[in-house]
Amino acid sequence: MPHRFSALAILVLIASLLVEPEASDKGWPQGKTYELSGLRVSLSAPVLVGRSKDYFWFPQIQLLPNGELIAIIRTCADDWPFEDKSAVLWSANNGLSWSKPEPYKPESFAQLLAPSGEMLLLPLLVYPRPNGVGGIYHVIPNSKREVNRELGEMIVTGLPKPFLSPYPPQGAVGFIDGQTVKIKDGKYLAPVYAYFKDYDEQIFKRVGGQYLATTREGGYTHKKYNLMAAESDDGIRWKIRSIITDENSSVAGIDGPSESAIVRLVDGRLMCLFGQAKPFGLGKTYGQTWSSDEGKTWTTPVAASGPYGVEPCLVVMKDGTLVLSGGRPGLYLGFNINGTGKDWQMIDTANFHSASQPKDSIETGTAVRTSHGTTTPVILTGADKHTTGYAEVVAIDEKRLLYIYDRIPNGWDLAPKGSSESFTVWVVQVTLER
Repeated sequence: MPHRFSALAILVLIASLLVEPEASDKGWPQGKTYELSGLRVSLSAPVLVGRSKDYFWFPQIQLLPNGELIAIIRTCADDWPFEDKSAVLWSANNGLSWSKPEPYKPESFAQLLAPSGEMLLLPLLVYPRPNGVGGIYHVIPNSKREVNRELGEMIVTGLPKPFLSPYPPQGAVGFIDGQTVKIKDGKYLAPVYAYFKDYDEQIFKRVGGQYLATTREGGYTHKKYNLMAAESDDGIRWKIRSIITDENSSVAGIDGPSESAIVRLVDGRLMCLFGQAKPFGLGKTYGQTWSSDEGKTWTTPVAASGPYGVEPCLVVMKDGTLVLSGGRPGLYLGFNINGTGKDWQMIDTANFHSASQPKDSIETGTAVRTSHGTTTPVILTGADKHTTGYAEVVAIDEKRLLYIYDRIPNGWDLAPKGSSESFTVWVVQVTLER
């Protein structure tokens, strides 16, 4: 690994976050059991990870080699340009209680576990570099509760075409966003999505102090995202291996494929499940594609049978059962017991949460945002006012998983001054029995 900026090992706590101190394992609170076809699914009652009056949402979860868990949570507005900051929390008792948050900048929506036991936090946003794109990355050392910024940058080369920034104020030209997987030659695969820089580059128009970009805000309607797989020996130096699906995909929606998850199925194939970009969610089904040659080529994508929403997260259990978290609108867990990813049974976890936590219920309703440099509310069609729909699952043993998700107070805005509402993140233990 490159030399670290040891002085940048972040030690300051986020004062605005109100998190319960870490405690001993006292057992999961009783929840509810669902009888599916061929599978019994037991959910514990939700346990609070943290609560904040400031932004505290879009949670992720990973299991470390020493058995501890980390929760990675965005602590900035979901707006362009991003303030781009996050926090990491630890749990030593399978998620029943969590440490206070340790802040770091910028953000990571893709992580991988190196052979050394270090957890690499890959950058969400990548920027133009002489031979490709790149960005700063962070490392969580094995068995240490710290987040270190690396001296060097993570670089991606071998781009099929140069990338074009979707949001000029940020300057970023691509996103590393989704689950990574190790392939048989020992390399890692990570998903990258971006606009290709071709034909008409005059996409952006500045009106009233705002950039109008892509279909979400009524701008250019031709340019679409392309979803690629990048390969790496060390998780730092990456090269594009293949295009998983491009802007011409019939199931990629009006702005192309975006957030995704890549996993290895029990039959040895790779499967990629991806969302439709802009407008994210809207109940649109995920696209699916499979690879039999370790991600060099991919089948023609098809629409998933049932699962929908924003960033998918997949776990393959030892017996081959697939577990999926998704949402927008709402939240759900999906289960595929034959290991193919083609037939899903789903549990409505938003309703489950509301029944258990009526004071922090996840109600339906359209989300509103008043940012983007204007006081005029922007209706986020398809987005819920009480959850982002972003959630993740991680296996902790052969039968149990942890499921993490958020509850937001006021659509995409902070709660009004004087309101008792707050941002919260929750975990649920999921136990499976055939």
